Parts: sequence; structure tokens; C-alpha cells
Amino acid sequence: MMTPLQRYLFDTTGYLHIKDVLASDELGNAQHAVRRFIDASTDKIPFGPGDFLPFLVFDKSLENLVLHPTIWPIITELTGGKPRMLTGSHLKITTHNDAPLRLHSLREPVMGKLGPRPEPYWQGGHTYCHEGKILCDYFNVFWYFTDVFPGDGGLVLVPGSHKSQLARPPEVSRGLFNSGEFFSDGSLPQGLVNVTPRAGDVVIVNEELTHGTMKWNPTDRNRIVFLLGCGPQHVVGSEPREDLPQEDLDRLSPETREFLEMAPVDHTKEIVNRENLMDPGDA
Repeated sequence: MMTPLQRYLFDTTGYLHIKDVLASDELGNAQHAVRRFIDASTDKIPFGPGDFLPFLVFDKSLENLVLHPTIWPIITELTGGKPRMLTGSHLKITTHNDAPLRLHSLREPVMGKLGPRPEPYWQGGHTYCHEGKILCDYFNVFWYFTDVFPGDGGLVLVPGSHKSQLARPPEVSRGLFNSGEFFSDGSLPQGLVNVTPRAGDVVIVNEELTHGTMKWNPTDRNRIVFLLGCGPQHVVGSEPREDLPQEDLDRLSPETREFLEMAPVDHTKEIVNRENLMDPGDA
């Protein structure tokens, strides 16, 4: 299960930064596999947003991440014991030439036929606390394969914004990722935090939290992250895609395939009650 501190921080800030999740051998194996995957992808394995299956089946050390014993209890609790890997999961490579990702969240006002619906009418998931545990309808697990140092850029977020009942003020976003006016001196607007994980760390972000990315400043190294989307197995909006290659699905372990499946709310997947889902020695 999650620790009391993890529950408190995820509830109040909307994210967790868990350090040193991967042991040195796990990290080394995963980094080597990622590099081989990227090199092969240039002419043999085209990939883009949502194309997570070629990545997972490429090497067992990569597939093992989705059921890692350090993170799995958190995924299980946040989904209320009904976990599902969402098909938006993908490998993200950020270079110096890439445009920053604007601030966004699932708490954006919903547009109706007559314009924005009255706030606080929001789309997206929600966070609940029940019997001392915390549940979240939609969150992302970021596995870092490269280091991020202060001043590099990368993930930026507004802690606690997942609880806001007000629309995001325009001055928080205006010019932030277009002109870069706020970053000329390396500073951030008030309330924003730049998260700087190291390789082997994991960051878990509530999708209702306001977040985005700053421009990646290093020119000699990239930011390489595997984004694992998670939510309850029965939530509307996480329907399975019909175009997933069967040959790739067949190469996944039964446990990973079960994690990927939708299921009714009253069904309990076998993976929830299994221990030692992933043996680091298999990496």
C-alpha cells in the first residue's frame, strides 16, 4: 500500500516524486534497452504518441516497469484495486529543438454548444479519499531514463491546482511557453514548480493537476521518459483501441495483458492479489 506520507502528498500537492526506484542494474538494463529501441526505431520501429506496444515488447526490462513492485502498490491503491494501463502510454523524447508543452489539466472548462459551461463544471477525472486511502480516476506515471538538473527545463506544475475550484488565471499561462518571457532569468512564475528527477526516479502526476513542460535547454543530451497512463478499469473514456497489433499483444506477459484490459467495476483482476509480479532478475 501507499505510505501515509505518500497519501498526504498526493492528496495535497497532486503529485509524487519517488527517488531511486530502479536499482543500478535495473536502471542500466532499462537504459541500454531504451537506447537500442531508439536506434532501431529510426528505420525499423516507427513510433509516436500511443505506440507503446513496440516499446514494451522490445525488451523484458521495459515491460517490467509497468508492474514494478515499488510502484505497483501505488497504482493499485489509486485505482481502488481496479487498475488499468491506458493506451495513451508512450515513450517521450524531448530535445532542445522541441516546443514546450503548454500548461494543461483535466480541470479545463468544458465547451458546450453555447460556449463555456458555468464553472466549476469540469471534464476529466477526480480524486477521492475513502477509509484512509486515496483514489484517482486518471494519473500518469513518469519513468525517467535520463537525469534532469536545475535549469534544464522539463516538467513544470502547479502543486495543489487539482483542488482548485477556479479557472486558471491568464497571467499564469500568458506568454509562458510562447515568448518565454518568464524564463529569461531562469525564474518561474509564482506558484509553479520545476520537477528535476534523476534517472531511475518516478514522478506520479494527477491529470487534474495543472502541468506542462518548459523548453529543454541542454543541447548535448535529451530528456527520455516513459509515460504510463493509469486509471480504473471501468472508467468511461479509457476504452480499448481496436488497432493494437495482435502479434505485439501476444508477446506481452499474461499479467501485462490483464493490466491493459478494461473490466466491469465489480471484477477484481488476478494481478491485484499477486505478489512478486516482477522479479528484477528477469530484467
